[in-house]
Amino acid sequence: MKSKKEKNLIEQGIKEQDAYYQKKNQEERLKKQKQDDPAKPNLLKRFACILLDGLMILVVLLGLQLASFFLVLDKLGYRDDQNYIQESIINSHLYKQNEIGNYVAITSLYDSSISPEENFDEAIIYFYSTDLRALEDRKLEEYYSSKINSGLFILEGGDYVRSTDANDDKVKSFLVKEYKLALKYLQSDPEYVYCSNHSLLLAILSMMACSVISSGIFYLLVPLLTKGHCTIGQMACKLILVNMEDKKEATNKQVVYRYLVLLLTTYILPLSIMLMSTDFAGLPIFINAGVICFTKNNESFHGFFSQTKIINKSGTNMMESYKQIKEMIDVEKQNNPELFNKE
Repeated sequence: MKSKKEKNLIEQGIKEQDAYYQKKNQEERLKKQKQDDPAKPNLLKRFACILLDGLMILVVLLGLQLASFFLVLDKLGYRDDQNYIQESIINSHLYKQNEIGNYVAITSLYDSSISPEENFDEAIIYFYSTDLRALEDRKLEEYYSSKINSGLFILEGGDYVRSTDANDDKVKSFLVKEYKLALKYLQSDPEYVYCSNHSLLLAILSMMACSVISSGIFYLLVPLLTKGHCTIGQMACKLILVNMEDKKEATNKQVVYRYLVLLLTTYILPLSIMLMSTDFAGLPIFINAGVICFTKNNESFHGFFSQTKIINKSGTNMMESYKQIKEMIDVEKQNNPELFNKE
């Protein structure tokens, strides 16, 4: 039988040991909070994966686009639409060829060594004199009236000549305005509008279809068929896809959901915006990149909505070691509860 004094010493020792373990665990937790998560990959590695996967997707996308042009778009009238637009541009004489043979607006190739009239007047008059729709709408008479009303030109001997008080800057400003009106009139031709819209719609739908296929190969098919549900770029950088909550391997359902959100934010949404304005087409991609860069855990939209995250493959080994240690402690608690249980 142990004396009361001995029991008190044993109990005091257990309390001191318990206090020691609590203090040590608290110090480890504080230390862990100060350190970066070892499973979290740095941004450079994340973007290296994106770049590698993007290059492979681009190669496949270009191949699919080339095939779709000959096998699909050509049969749907894309080439005919482009030919009509090109013929309209050439026949209008409102465009000039640049050094590489492309037709561009005269304002882009303005020649300051000659007068504004020589740059614009002849082209505008030719277009309004030869275009059937312009002849019916009497656009040439309207142009001549604008010249007189501007006060910059006068009718002299049957010709419209510059008035004495009109300088080059004023004449150029007037003719640029009239030239843009002529371009707008050309582009308002119903057949021209139809061909432009039809060819643009075919191009965007083709791009969407090819984007779905090419991105689906690398962001859906490959992850579903590989261990760790990672892309080729992620495999090269030794990263894997896990569940955001318990860090276990992501499910097939999460992989599919992740791809659908990625497809929406990176491909479909930008291409849809392009139909309305090309200026903001890349906005969703930049927003997603900003979310990855500036959020605490560098999560993307597709990662957040699918509840998945990209981690270092080595980080899973550390988590497994932690689980094994925790299991050993639990076993020790069962075998020697007096070392862990408080009084």
